[in-house]
Amino acid sequence: MVGGIARASLDVPPFVMAGGHESFRYEGLNAIGLKRRGFSSAQITLIKDAYRILFQSGLLLANALEKVKSEFPSEPEIVEILDFLASGTHGRKFIRSFNQ
Repeated sequence: MVGGIARASLDVPPFVMAGGHESFRYEGLNAIGLKRRGFSSAQITLIKDAYRILFQSGLLLANALEKVKSEFPSEPEIVEILDFLASGTHGRKFIRSFNQ
């Protein structure tokens, strides 16, 4: 989900909200949207935990990705996030822009 008056120059990773007036950035998990789409509390928690590692751990992106892969190896939602990040540079740029 992209916030109002925000200009998205990068692809937004799955399941998150992004926005900002001065700089486009991660603003949290779209938990309400996930609940409306039928995601369980356990699924939402897994997604939240994965993004916490990616956005808030302070790890280098490569290390954060490896940690997510090792902690959540076969969860479909996590695979979707990792596939998004592996599919191109926009998702990686989005996360790097947040971690700087």
